Amino acid sequence: MRLVYTSDMHGNALMYEQLLALALDRRADAVIVGGDLLPRAIRLDEAVATQRAFVGAQLRPMLEGFRAAGGGAVYLLAGNDDWAAAVAALHDLERAGLAWPLHNRVYALEGGLHLAGYGCVPITPFSIKDYERRDTGDLPPYSFAMAYVSAGADIPLRTSAAALAALPPTAEALGALAAQRDPARPVYVCHVPPPATPLD
Repeated sequence: MRLVYTSDMHGNALMYEQLLALALDRRADAVIVGGDLLPRAIRLDEAVATQRAFVGAQLRPMLEGFRAAGGGAVYLLAGNDDWAAAVAALHDLERAGLAWPLHNRVYALEGGLHLAGYGCVPITPFSIKDYERRDTGDLPPYSFAMAYVSAGADIPLRTSAAALAALPPTAEALGALAAQRDPARPVYVCHVPPPATPLD
């Protein structure tokens, strides 16, 4: 099976075009984007709308052209710069058969392989917290005064250290992900791998 992989596209339309052209040229069976799919916005009140607009106005037409040209499957993993409320727009692409969201999902591939995705990263000092989770132990001593989540909101809302600490840690989430399918031949796509692994 031939895969084309990249990460951290941050809504750069030219890079997406080049990625899809490379996948066609190499006759890739699948394309995987491993996190940070969508563009950044300067203003918090425009962040979700900016990312949603990219999915509908730019990414969707590119994927339609890729599919029409005979391109393979496209798997998209959210990352810590992506707002969950905007990532929800990927489900429209899934319904159209254009791309498959990868976060917390497992897909069967050829040859008995399974593609599993986890987009969360350890807690950072940055503001976007939709795809951040405790890795091991306690939360780091960052200020959470400017911490926001977007799930279900058009404008991100403040969150707290207590709310983040209550979420399942990375190890638990990865265990649940592995339990979804036979983990004998997995291909894990993580935006940031957990510590003390061969990928760290």
